[in-house]
Amino acid sequence: MSCTAHLLTSRTPGAVAVIQLVGECDRVIRALTGKSLPRPGRVALRDLAGIDSAVVTRVSDDSLLVMPHGGPRLITRILEALAQHGCPPIDTVPPPAVLYPEAEDEFEALMLAALAEAQSSAAIELLLRQPRLWRNWDRQKHPLHMLRERAVILQRLIHPPLVALVGPVNAGKSTLTNALAGRDTSLTSPLPGTTRDYVGVTLDLQGLTVNWIDTPGIGSTHDSLDEQAKELLRLTLPRADLVIWAAPPDASFPPDEQELAAAGIDHVDLLVISKCDLADPAEVEKICRSSPVPCLGCSALTGEGSAALCHAVAEKLVPASVRRADSPWLFDERLVAAAEGGT
Repeated sequence: MSCTAHLLTSRTPGAVAVIQLVGECDRVIRALTGKSLPRPGRVALRDLAGIDSAVVTRVSDDSLLVMPHGGPRLITRILEALAQHGCPPIDTVPPPAVLYPEAEDEFEALMLAALAEAQSSAAIELLLRQPRLWRNWDRQKHPLHMLRERAVILQRLIHPPLVALVGPVNAGKSTLTNALAGRDTSLTSPLPGTTRDYVGVTLDLQGLTVNWIDTPGIGSTHDSLDEQAKELLRLTLPRADLVIWAAPPDASFPPDEQELAAAGIDHVDLLVISKCDLADPAEVEKICRSSPVPCLGCSALTGEGSAALCHAVAEKLVPASVRRADSPWLFDERLVAAAEGGT
């Protein structure tokens, strides 16, 4: 029997990668490490041909998990070494029942596959409930079309949604992005137009992982670089799941429609009054009360409103009511076939 390798985690940088070997694992690992496999259910630390040390656990007679460090270059070198020893990487992922032979049934196997892919910690508890919910699926109470509508929202717990932060120049967008990230991801300066391109960062907003982009300020200079940045903004915004407009207290609220249209923005989901520590709290409250969309004040300098902003973004993208609903989550279409096969 041959051997194949399957990368179960992303190629993006991470703490740990997970590679599954299926087939003649013992022969490959012996050639790569000079040692035999641990017994099924046991865990061992192995040196992978001097490339890296990895935790190795044997799931079954013909299935093995190799967990090295998650650097992209390390992953590439390990996959190349496996291929040299007769275990080539395969892009097609094996069926969940093969990946997770310990699963009780197809529902649990599909749940474990989704759990390995999920990017948000908020998905964990919800996914763990799914095998029970699918085994007892009441089609009358939870019709399939309603499950599909709910799944569109909940899939954001597995695949991070895109959040675009837009606004006028010198509104403090980059400073706010850095504060939420807890590190410098964007250049900041009191000079307008410092951000000439968008800057992307992955943020954990109260259990929801999002891809956050800090965009160039609207209304800056009109040189060629700035025009290119704005064109990139116009191409990016249609893909955004949530658009946040951030502007200081002395800006116009809500933003002028012509100003938005000129930047290719057809809607705004959330308004943020940045640098709110420089304004009278009563004035901030007055602005928010008159806002046609959710609005809040936020200060990157003092941290005021940061928790509220994180909550507002998470609530807009994956409302708590949707997360708490005690109905099946259609995170994989194969769940329907499994449920129908059990009836």
